[in-house]
Amino acid sequence: MKKNVRQNMNPNKKRIALGILLVCFLAGAAGMVMFQNPKASAIRYVRANQAALQQFSEKLLQDPPVNRRTSYNGWTADAYTEMVQFHTSSQGKNYQGFYYSPKNIPLGFQEADMEFVPQENGWYWEESDGNNRMYTEKITNHWYWYDMHF
Repeated sequence: MKKNVRQNMNPNKKRIALGILLVCFLAGAAGMVMFQNPKASAIRYVRANQAALQQFSEKLLQDPPVNRRTSYNGWTADAYTEMVQFHTSSQGKNYQGFYYSPKNIPLGFQEADMEFVPQENGWYWEESDGNNRMYTEKITNHWYWYDMHF
């Protein structure tokens, strides 16, 4: 008669197997936190911290730094005439983040004049004779997420 494999498993082997499963689970959970979607993270952050961000942005627009650049929560923040742009991630020639638009309209990267066309849930611009392109999407009143490719 065959014995049940589970009954014959050494208690130490059980602990080792459970330890390996726990390490795999924790590594997967850590990976999910470390490699979150930058867009989703930025949107959650703006929604959770909108009042403080708006106060910071309005102050920057009234009294911009000499070189236009400062930092906020570890991110670069650039104050322009009509916007404050927060850079939350970059990879190669791709820049993502969010910006404050006092007039509540979509604006081009670094306040560049871009003729946006509606696309999906936001607006899209593509350089006519190059490979530069930008997508921007409204998060909430006065706040937009952006994705700029050079």
